[in-house]
Amino acid sequence: MKSFLGTFLVLIITSYSGWTHGYHVSITQIDYNEKTKSLEIAIKLITEDVEQVLESQGAKKLFLGEENESEKADEYIKEYLQKHFVVLLNGTVAKPLYIGKEVEEGETWCYIEIKGVENIKSLSIKSTIFIEAYHNQTNRINLNVLGRGDSFVLSPAKVEDTVVF
Repeated sequence: MKSFLGTFLVLIITSYSGWTHGYHVSITQIDYNEKTKSLEIAIKLITEDVEQVLESQGAKKLFLGEENESEKADEYIKEYLQKHFVVLLNGTVAKPLYIGKEVEEGETWCYIEIKGVENIKSLSIKSTIFIEAYHNQTNRINLNVLGRGDSFVLSPAKVEDTVVF
């Protein structure tokens, strides 16, 4: 009987692991637009992760990218990003404008803009996106600011990094 129960548990666990993916990553691209004096930010998230995290925090079923997508999906995403993605310009917290999102083939792209950006001396990014849900979450940040390209990876061990210009 113990052998049957052990086999049953192994089958349940391995079957369940096929339903989820084993990696948790976001990719953020930050570009400085000299013409408009703004930071244009695109954050690529795995749609399944967005839905699981936001729904676990009380959002109704989101159905991102589907015909029956929740009318509040953008509101939930905007609120989440405001709490978990922070940009400091020259040591001061910037006020981002949530532009919207696009969902395609299992990925959700979120767009943010920070206007009125001039005289950049330092840029700090703090990203705790999905860290509360996934111990192996990594958040890759790519910058193209003032002709300089930089990249760094944030994780539960290090949630913030700074680039000095």
